[in-house]
Amino acid sequence: MAYSVFTVANSLLKVAKDHHELLTPLKLQKLIYLAQGVALAVSDGKRPLFTEPVEAWQYGPVVQSLYDVVKRYGSGSITEPIPKPPAYFFSPTVIPEDDQVSWEILRKVWDAYGHLSATQLVALTHRAEVPEGYPWHEAWEEREGKFSSNIPISQKVMTERFKQVVMAS
Repeated sequence: MAYSVFTVANSLLKVAKDHHELLTPLKLQKLIYLAQGVALAVSDGKRPLFTEPVEAWQYGPVVQSLYDVVKRYGSGSITEPIPKPPAYFFSPTVIPEDDQVSWEILRKVWDAYGHLSATQLVALTHRAEVPEGYPWHEAWEEREGKFSSNIPISQKVMTERFKQVVMAS
């Protein structure tokens, strides 16, 4: 089952808190992107973690609806659960505990990338390797680096590129 990005974000905040850490909006956005990529890779594109599109922005992949809610924190840490907009009223606050597959993905992403700073995650998600480039890089190159947002990153491309990432790790 795909959740709202707010459900997944609050679940990642819980994983970070379990490791005695807080996340900034920038680090949360990068971890959300990586978790979505891993979920798509391991399910062959059939089971994304969340339904909202990931977009290619200048500083990397961003989910616009999440950005709109957490931007108030600026570069500071997110210190409380992220409130769900009214349209997401029926979405759970966190992933249900019995969805072990989704929790396992979040924990594996945390174990692999949680120790990196937001700046390091920006650099990682901008890389052109893997071997054909992370999906953000491909979307950014398609528009020749012009500064604009709202360019969705294809889930198909995310699935294929992250299969390479998952296999390499």
